[in-house]
Amino acid sequence: ELDFNVVATKVRHLTGRAAESARKIEKRIETNIARENKDDAFKNDEDNNLQEIAVGTERADHVIKEIVAVLQQLTMAMKDIHAAIEELNRVVPKWVGHPS
Repeated sequence: ELDFNVVATKVRHLTGRAAESARKIEKRIETNIARENKDDAFKNDEDNNLQEIAVGTERADHVIKEIVAVLQQLTMAMKDIHAAIEELNRVVPKWVGHPS
């Protein structure tokens, strides 16, 4: 059984990390576009930045996959809770002497 506060905290944390990664990637892309408009002296820097963007993109992909996994766990937990509520709705009336 999952603790919803823990799951929600992890989802918020992972979402924050994904957003931060996206901001970093966007900034690096903007930096690279600006550098492309300058002379070829920046060629090595651009190559390094593109490599950093590729690494950042891989990290963002990993974080997004973690978010998806957590959301899948949350969905399964919600289904379990729904099933438990349905069972309580079926059983509780019998406990109090009112057949459903």
